[in-house]
Amino acid sequence: FINAIYTTVGFGDVHATNTAEQLVCIVIMLMGVMVFGTLLAEVESGMAEMRLMVRERAQFLHRLKNFLRDKGVGLDLERRILDWVDFDFTMTQQEKRTEISMSHLSPDLKRELEEHLLEGRLASVAFLDIPHVQDVELQLDVHRTGQSVLFPKGSLVYESEEAEDFMLVLQEGSIRVTDVNGANVAMLEIGHVIGPWNLMGHHDPLADFG
Repeated sequence: FINAIYTTVGFGDVHATNTAEQLVCIVIMLMGVMVFGTLLAEVESGMAEMRLMVRERAQFLHRLKNFLRDKGVGLDLERRILDWVDFDFTMTQQEKRTEISMSHLSPDLKRELEEHLLEGRLASVAFLDIPHVQDVELQLDVHRTGQSVLFPKGSLVYESEEAEDFMLVLQEGSIRVTDVNGANVAMLEIGHVIGPWNLMGHHDPLADFG
C-alpha cells in the first residue's frame, strides 16, 4: 500500500479511514512527487547537455561539408574528412569534460580520479614493472606528462626501425602490426604499449610492443 501511494495514487479499495492516516498518505504522496520530479529534472538536464553537444557537432559538420563542396572536393575524400572530423570532435569534447571535472577537484581527489582513469594501463610497461620502480605515483607522473594524439584510420603510427624518444599507449581503437613485407604480425588493442624502452634511451625493436 505504501509503495503504491509513493509511486502512484494508492489503491482504490484500500484507503485511509481517519485524519491521521490521511495526513500520512498525503505526506507520502508529496515525497513521491518531489523524488520523481528531481529524478526527471536530472534526466532532462543530462539530455539537454547531450542535445547541445550533438547540435554543435551537427552544425560544425554541416559548415565543413558546405566548405568542401564549394571547393569541389570529391565524395570519397569528403567522406573520409567528415568521418575524421566527427571522431576528432567527439574525442576533443571528452577531453574537455575531463579537464573541466579535474579543475574543480582537490589535489587528493584529483589524484584518486587520475588513478581510476589510468586503470593500471601503464602497469604493463616494461621499465615500470621493475620491482624497485613499480609505483603508482611514477605511473601517474608518466601519464600526466603525456598528451593525446589522434591518428586517422589506416595511417602509419610507428615504424619499429626508427629511434624515437616517446612511447605510445593505445587508449581507443586498435593498431595493426605488420612486418616489412606488409604481412600481419599482431593486432594491438586498448592498453597495449608501443616503444616502452624509448623513454629509457634504449631502442630494441623486439621489445617495442608490450
